[in-house]
Amino acid sequence: MHQLWDTASWLPPTCGLSAVLIGTLYPLVDNLRQERCVGRNTCDMSSVIRCFGGFIGVNYAASKLPWTSGMQTTITLAMISIVLWFWFDRTFHGFLISLTVALVGTMVAYILVLNGWYSFTRADFFGVGLWIPCILYSSSVCFGSIGRQLEAIPPSLYSIWDGAKDE
Repeated sequence: MHQLWDTASWLPPTCGLSAVLIGTLYPLVDNLRQERCVGRNTCDMSSVIRCFGGFIGVNYAASKLPWTSGMQTTITLAMISIVLWFWFDRTFHGFLISLTVALVGTMVAYILVLNGWYSFTRADFFGVGLWIPCILYSSSVCFGSIGRQLEAIPPSLYSIWDGAKDE
């Protein structure tokens, strides 16, 4: 628990805001491209929960499993992240959004560390640079899936809440 509070105070809210923005971007681009439920596992809440479990699995693998080399870590996590995209997204724009998030997020992390604004507690940056893109890629797929599911809530459910306010 002590390590949780060792991070910079601005980091959790920034990551949360980024997750909300990514979760909003996916259904927005889906609507612009007029695509809906492309993958076989994208249209129900259970798939969102399975996707979240896959994201947690990638995080666990990156942080807890004993890896013999950095290349083994990178290749394994990259393959798992792409499989996660294939199972739960399968849209070309979803692939591009996730790839962009991974590349930009890694560059931002590099700049933050380089300028001394953030530091990792127990990692050389080369090791972090190998697994951070995979974490960001899979998190983008996960939060995009959550955003799509929230966007899929029928408007009739909103009217239930509106009626409760009027009474």
